[in-house]
Amino acid sequence: MELEEMKKVWQALSEKLDQKEKLSGILIHEMYKTKVKKSVNILVGYEILSAVICLLALPIIGWVFFANTHWLFRFSMLYWGLFSLTGAIWSAAKANLLSKLDEVGDIKNNIKVINTYAVWIRKEKLYLLFPVVIGTIPLTIIYWLYAKPWHWVFMFALFALAIFVSLWSYKRLYDRNIRNIQQNLNELAELDD
Repeated sequence: MELEEMKKVWQALSEKLDQKEKLSGILIHEMYKTKVKKSVNILVGYEILSAVICLLALPIIGWVFFANTHWLFRFSMLYWGLFSLTGAIWSAAKANLLSKLDEVGDIKNNIKVINTYAVWIRKEKLYLLFPVVIGTIPLTIIYWLYAKPWHWVFMFALFALAIFVSLWSYKRLYDRNIRNIQQNLNELAELDD
């Protein structure tokens, strides 16, 4: 009789343990999904903010273009206007790619999407330097010819700020969030297997 009771108690405890393991598996799964969603939302928000800033720069660039008559300055503003418009389109394309991440969908597809996004960001870091240098050459020539000494201080501070914000956004924002998403998606893939 005692052996039967012990078997029943053992089986009840085993069932409770299985339920707790299933519940902890579900909670861990949801925790990883929440981390992925948070990092994706940060990246999408930053891409949308980048597109909006690029679009808001267009009227300012247009005003500066029509306010000045020097041909080199106008060429530079036209270049930066096209650069800003291209930046807005590129940011919208990246946000669109990130929106393809499906939190309840196929994890393998999500890993593929985030790896594609990571490649895009790596190439953006590499290819963005050349157009920025090309665009600053006419501005530097104009400042060399016509600027007062305090303009150089302003120009130097503006370039230093742009370099700092760029490095911060690529290192702190992009790299960290992409790495978090990749790690969490890999953990989810391992849990599903």
